[in-house]
Amino acid sequence: MTTYTAISNTLVQVGAYPFATTIQALRDNTVALGENDATVPVAIRLPVQLLGTLTTTSGASQTLSSLVLTPYRFLRLVFVGVSSNFGAAEITVGGGIVTVMTATSNAWTGIVDVDLTDGSYSANLAATSGGASSPRAGDCTLTTVSTSIVVSQSSGSFDAGAIRVYGVR
Repeated sequence: MTTYTAISNTLVQVGAYPFATTIQALRDNTVALGENDATVPVAIRLPVQLLGTLTTTSGASQTLSSLVLTPYRFLRLVFVGVSSNFGAAEITVGGGIVTVMTATSNAWTGIVDVDLTDGSYSANLAATSGGASSPRAGDCTLTTVSTSIVVSQSSGSFDAGAIRVYGVR
């Protein structure tokens, strides 16, 4: 990752000489902003940041850990083709049931939004292979002090798909 360097107004005002260090900082700051590097001042960071991707191709649960969620108000989890080798399994995010798989042939795609200020969530997932949609809402254990996100299922193992996890300011 490229680090952000603060540049004083006097270095870039009309009539200022273009020092190599100032030009390098201008170049690097653009990269640091694009990477949403932690050294970028909070006031100018991107409002949405990809925190990580869970690959749901094996195991009964997947964990994204070592997270710092204090700068975020919401999490958005984007499910893409998440499926199980077992029918009738509940999928939970932070302990809240976001959908119930009804057949092994169903793969779930959609969005789960989590409000980190109170641990509530709303999920709108649909089965990609002819199943019904599964809108749900409820409470989970995720808040701004959480350091990991666990997505699990009650029976069987994940066998396909991924979940992209975004932090939203």
